[in-house]
This record gives sequence, C-alpha cells and structure tokens, in this order.
Amino acid sequence: IKEIGLKYNKTPSQIVIRWVLDNSAVSCALLGMKKPSQTVDNVGALGWVLAEEDKQALTEKATTLFC
Repeated sequence: IKEIGLKYNKTPSQIVIRWVLDNSAVSCALLGMKKPSQTVDNVGALGWVLAEEDKQALTEKATTLFC
C-alpha cells in the first residue's frame, strides 16, 4: 500500500479508501475519525482514481490476507 501511495503522492489510508470507493460491490464507505487531521487526510481520497493495475494489485493482496 505504501509503495502504491508513493506513485500517487497519497497516504496509505487515502489509497485504501480510494480502493474501497472504486469497488463496484461497495455502495458506501463508512469512515471513522477521531481528529480533524484524519478528516483532512480522508478527503485526500477523493477526486482521483487508481490505475487498473494498482486496483488489481490491492485486490490480490486483500484476497491473500483475508481469504
């Protein structure tokens, strides 16, 4: 996740949020924040898209970890 984040100049949380939002099986994403800075960071997941190969790499990693 960090490596993909470097390509986009995004934080790991922004990468993961973007990946979730780009998943057609997901209708909404619920995010929890404790600090205003986390809200600002989460907003950084909006307004851009992951390349298809990066979405696929993240999906493969998630499948390996959670299945």
